[in-house]
Amino acid sequence: MSDVENIAHISLSKARHCLELRDYGRAFAYFLLFLKLKPQNAKEVFIEFAFTSDQWFDKLETEKRLTDLFLCHDQACELYPKHEMILNSIGAQLFRYKLQLICYWYQTVKSHSF
Repeated sequence: MSDVENIAHISLSKARHCLELRDYGRAFAYFLLFLKLKPQNAKEVFIEFAFTSDQWFDKLETEKRLTDLFLCHDQACELYPKHEMILNSIGAQLFRYKLQLICYWYQTVKSHSF
């Protein structure tokens, strides 16, 4: 087994272990490493990666870590550029933030009536 294959194997094992522990941030990072080293295995781990991503993105959103959220979305889209689950996830979050911005704008305009 080559060094790359060994690192990929360890990364996937750690990703799955972190997923079991519900440590979604670390699982996401390990899945990213695995997929960068073994992109040909993307179909094999997609369901686990999508679930991990969804949970991690929700946590980042809850913690208002928007920069991290969108950076992680970018990384997921690099690995699965045409997968609708990944694209729908970012679309839903952008839609929620657009609605929040509209509500804030409306409240501001309403409170400053001329």
